[in-house]
Formats: sequence, structure tokens, C-alpha cells
Amino acid sequence: MNQNMRKLMTLMPPHVGAGDVIDWRQAREVWGCDFPSDFRDFMSVYGSGVIEDRLAISRQNEGAPGDGPYGAWFVPSPDWLEDVSAPYPAWPAAGSLICWGEDSNQNVLCWSTRGSDPDKWPVVVWDSGGLDGEAFIEFDCGMAELLLRIFSEEQPYPFNEGFLGGVTRPRFVHRREEARLRGLGINPWPDA
Repeated sequence: MNQNMRKLMTLMPPHVGAGDVIDWRQAREVWGCDFPSDFRDFMSVYGSGVIEDRLAISRQNEGAPGDGPYGAWFVPSPDWLEDVSAPYPAWPAAGSLICWGEDSNQNVLCWSTRGSDPDKWPVVVWDSGGLDGEAFIEFDCGMAELLLRIFSEEQPYPFNEGFLGGVTRPRFVHRREEARLRGLGINPWPDA
């Protein structure tokens, strides 16, 4: 297991019943690429769900690229990329974006698929409050390391100041658990 994932599990222990089983061979056939090992580990340990009712992490169904829950783990349309002056090509060109999460400020978290090693793909965040062309922030790290940075006291959330500020013991709730709790009339985020 990825070292950053082990750290994340200590910081944010998964609840009973979290995690998703994903056929990564099928995902590779559908997408034409592998996915970063920390993301595969995250999906196995946590699955798709929400961190602190503010950061949705999703998974792709076994359909074509672009189909998925929460509208995440998709590829941006060529029209959207043009509208926001994105410095990234449309899927499936090398360096194009695969999105894996979205926060409550509508910032979108992606990878830039540069190179053949998905463990070296940088995370790219589209800052919905940024200026066109300058709204893309690239991090030379993977998903798990970025999540650790977000919840580190030393390295605050890098965009939309104040968002998730002070959260150093984050909680994750899987989408199934959230649906179960809401079905019982229980708010899974009473203090979020």
C-alpha cells in the first residue's frame, strides 16, 4: 500500500463498510489507461463518498468514460476546456484531465495524464474562483499526498481560503453509509 495512504488511514480512519470493489482490469479496458496506485488504494479502503461534507471523492462506473456518480471521475468536455481557457488537451490526448473529486466550492480535482506512469501524474485542481487560464493549479504529488496537505496544519488548503480551515482530524463517510443514515433521518454531518 502507498505510504501516503497509510498516513491518511491513520489521520482519517475508514468506517466499517467503507471501500469499493473495482475491477481495475475493466477500468483499464474502458479508459485505455491504468490509475494511480494511491487512488486504487483509496477506493479499496474508503470507496466513493465525502470528506467532511465538503470534498466528494468518486469512482467511475464500469460504463464509458464520463459516466459516474456525483459527476466526478469524468473527463472535461472540449467545450468546457475551451470556455475556461484550460492549458490541457481534451481526452484522450496525453496530458488530458481525468477528474476524481469535487469540493463544495465547485473546485474540481483531477490528474493530468502526462506520461505512461499514472503514479507520476500530477494532481490538477480547477479553482472555480480563479481567473480563466490561471484557475488551474498543478501539484507535483498524487491524490493521497494532496489530501494529507489539505488537512495538514503546516500546509493549508491551497485555494479558496478558509475552506476546511482547521480540520486536522477529517471524517470520511461512504456514499452507501450516508444514504443509510439519511434514510434513518440521521444527518451524517451534524457539525460540518
